[in-house]
Amino acid sequence: GSGELPGDWPLLQQLHSLALRDRPPASVLGRLVGPVQVPSRIFGTKLRIAVLTKDGWLHCFKIGSKAEGRKPSRESAGAGAGHAPAVPAASTPEPGLASLGAEPQWSFFVPASTVTYPVSGWPRCFELEEVRKGFLGMRSSRREMLQAESEEEASQWAAAVNEVC
Repeated sequence: GSGELPGDWPLLQQLHSLALRDRPPASVLGRLVGPVQVPSRIFGTKLRIAVLTKDGWLHCFKIGSKAEGRKPSRESAGAGAGHAPAVPAASTPEPGLASLGAEPQWSFFVPASTVTYPVSGWPRCFELEEVRKGFLGMRSSRREMLQAESEEEASQWAAAVNEVC
């Protein structure tokens, strides 16, 4: 009952310290994490969080519906204002990640994909294309284009994806 743990149980102490944290520790599988813009099917772009993992997957997470439905404020109306740059996953800024969906909106297995950077006519964009053999050997492909906040971030994403390939 006193809340203190015996000193000779290091595993129990470690579990207890993990339970006291207000957020989970950074993933050891993450390679690169950051905000990207995904072209909308109808109009404009939508802010998403992209996560490139060390096991070769690129996941794109939808940000909570409350944040997405709002119009940008005057302070964040400028290009790139208010968005954190892509960072290595071990140093992920945690505060904005609370509104992420639990399941990714889509995922690509990067070794089976091709990356195009730069994309002609689309500044700060890189494109992923995954080709799969489906039923009866018929090929199917899907493409996703992601737009980074700057050319430097776009080249950082493209380089990280090419490293995995």
